[in-house]
Amino acid sequence: PTEGDDSRDAPRKHLRAMIVADASASSSAAAGNCGPDDNADDCTELTAFAASTNVAQVSNWTMDGKTSICDWEGVECASSVYLGRPSQIKINSKGVKGFLPTEIGLLNGLIQLDLWDNSLSGTVPTTIGNLNPDELVGIYMGDNWGLTGPIPEEISKLTDLADLDLYDTALTKMPSVICDMLAAGKMTDCHLQNVPFACPLPPCASKCSATCK
Repeated sequence: PTEGDDSRDAPRKHLRAMIVADASASSSAAAGNCGPDDNADDCTELTAFAASTNVAQVSNWTMDGKTSICDWEGVECASSVYLGRPSQIKINSKGVKGFLPTEIGLLNGLIQLDLWDNSLSGTVPTTIGNLNPDELVGIYMGDNWGLTGPIPEEISKLTDLADLDLYDTALTKMPSVICDMLAAGKMTDCHLQNVPFACPLPPCASKCSATCK
């Protein structure tokens, strides 16, 4: 190519355009499932959750492009700072099967993620650490025996997290960052019993009732 010829940049420009187009298409597709005034990120996450699990069926979600996500069973929305955005996902003992999507981190107004006593499988996405550290105080996903892999270290970004319940799962590693969170004083309840963690465990394991094999 001659000087001033930008033909070498053409493939990269084309790739960037494709990425933007894909993201736009995904957002548009998700928007067709939620209410017209719903936050786009929240809609994207909950649509992804419905696609990766059977939650829409067992919770009777009305994904018609008209009904707000705030009216979906198990989704409670804020009435103040994050007005109209999900503050609590409370879907327990519903027989939810499938896996948590990476989009979980898009729920910026979430205070509690409550999915205990279901049949979730797969790993806990590292993007859970992208949830709002000034809002999220509780993660309750115990009694989901299909959950496996390590507890992601990114959980340490959730500096206001007070309750962590991941008992009765098949998770394999307890990260030492949990000790740091307990030492910082914000985390007051940690329940990791009946989990087949690999040894060795971090020093604070007994505070979470964690054992290893």
